Amino acid sequence: MENRIAVAGIFLFANVAGPAMADCSAFGGAMTATAITSLLVPEGNYGTVYSCYNNGTRRENNETLINGTQFQEYHNGGATVELEGTYTIAGTDSNPGIITYMYNSGGVFAYNICVTPSGSTYQFVNTSTPANLGIVVSASTSGC
Repeated sequence: MENRIAVAGIFLFANVAGPAMADCSAFGGAMTATAITSLLVPEGNYGTVYSCYNNGTRRENNETLINGTQFQEYHNGGATVELEGTYTIAGTDSNPGIITYMYNSGGVFAYNICVTPSGSTYQFVNTSTPANLGIVVSASTSGC
């Protein structure tokens, strides 16, 4: 359990690109809730897109949305799959969307996702701290 909390903290604070940013202004603005859903659940197909962070030595938080409320993580290169918590995607199409992850082991992390990726790496901007993370969004659990 402590490892999951530590991993969530790493996901939150690690891989900050350059100076800390508090918004998506340098990346084309923030996605709407509809765009976030389209990115992470293409054509309504849950479990087909994975979001992960690479700390330089290994993948962290290799997550996929498995239905309209829950997400799971692939640990140890996919050898272990665990239901990690719930999520919400909120916002209107005239305002930035927010995806919020609520971990079973504790911790709630909310992000805007920036519109313009660098390849398959999107900037996830934490809504309560001035940190943005480079998150790989891929159709493979080995995308990182």
